[in-house]
Amino acid sequence: MDLGKLKRIKRVELYEIILAQDEEIKRLRQETADLSVKLAKRDINIQKAGTLAEAAFSLTNIFEEAQKVADIYLENVKMQTSNGDEGKNSEVQTRKSCKEIRKNLFCLRIEK
Repeated sequence: MDLGKLKRIKRVELYEIILAQDEEIKRLRQETADLSVKLAKRDINIQKAGTLAEAAFSLTNIFEEAQKVADIYLENVKMQTSNGDEGKNSEVQTRKSCKEIRKNLFCLRIEK
């Protein structure tokens, strides 16, 4: 409304307009509060999703390292069965390799 129309409106009508605007302001404030709560919940869900993704990634690394250990073990078992006396040397090598991989796994867990 322009200023000329407002000057011609009676006080009662002006009060009604003010009350209507007040109710609209209250409604909009409530809607803003509701949307803020929804946004906060969404942010929490996004953070949880990030945490789950990180956990899945670290599990993938752990399984990869475990697979490396298993592969080394099987390779050394095959070498022991085919070489006889040389098997003791390969067993020592296997133990060293396994210790190194366990150390890497431990470091991965600490980093996450």
